[in-house]
Amino acid sequence: RKLDQEQLHRQNEYLTVLHRITLDLLNRRERNDLLQSIINYASEIIDAPYVEIRLREGDELVTYACTDNQSFAKGDRGKRNQVVYTWQAYDTQKVVIVEDYSSSPLRRDLYKSISFRAVAYFPIIARQVCLGVLDLSRVEPNKPFTTEEIQQGTLFAQLVALLLDNVNLHEAAAREIEQRKQAETQVQRQNEYLTAMYRITLDLLNRRNRDDLLQSIIKHVSDIITAT
Repeated sequence: RKLDQEQLHRQNEYLTVLHRITLDLLNRRERNDLLQSIINYASEIIDAPYVEIRLREGDELVTYACTDNQSFAKGDRGKRNQVVYTWQAYDTQKVVIVEDYSSSPLRRDLYKSISFRAVAYFPIIARQVCLGVLDLSRVEPNKPFTTEEIQQGTLFAQLVALLLDNVNLHEAAAREIEQRKQAETQVQRQNEYLTAMYRITLDLLNRRNRDDLLQSIIKHVSDIITAT
């Protein structure tokens, strides 16, 4: 019973921290800043020194953010035959656990300078669509991810999905506002053009001298070009 109480206490502490993190991250609008903050929080809370977030671009999973100790991985692009475990988590939309990555035949040369041991891959799912994968890695031998830590990692992946969805909605709204502004500017320019043409017509109807007529045309055309 004491063990259950301790576990419940840890869960409550974790949920409290997660709530604070959510409030902090909701105030961030720049995608890379958001992802890097999530990386740092996940690394600290789940005790995983190496963390990556890969998002899908076409037929590749691209590392958008990672901990500083593996900065060489940022921007890395992996196809299905290159980052096999990551794609497995992506395709199945289920957590994939590797007990000892360093001894796996699917280990990548990119990470040959780091002896990864336990690695966990968490799919990032929003609106039933997988956006990417959150990877958590350890180098300490015989330190697998516990059931509780896997639950925490799953919650973190869900948090990433929600926050990315929030950023996407914000960006879409910003694009729509910009498009409306551009449309309004275009309408205003068209109105200015029509007004100028109307003035030209009235002016030309009242002129009979050829030189005056030519000068008037030049002036009005100049005004139209400037307005548009």
